[in-house]
Amino acid sequence: MMSQEWKSSGSTFCICHQGKGFGLQLLKKAFELASEHDLLFVWLGVWEKNLKAIAFFKKHGFREVGEHIFTLGNDHQRDLIMILDL
Repeated sequence: MMSQEWKSSGSTFCICHQGKGFGLQLLKKAFELASEHDLLFVWLGVWEKNLKAIAFFKKHGFREVGEHIFTLGNDHQRDLIMILDL
């Protein structure tokens, strides 16, 4: 059986909106949609230097499972791959 998944496609927040619960609302909606579609897990990539986002996702049950190198201009950066089993 092939597993089903949902992946975030790069949501970001202006710092002026951080800490107001918008990220949690979006995460809850994502979990709701994933559940409605019988998905098995949610995964996303988080820039390794975005410590607030990493802490947020860990707080809500995500765990690190790998990494992905991407290029931004001439700069090679690393995303942590995080997953949450549903």
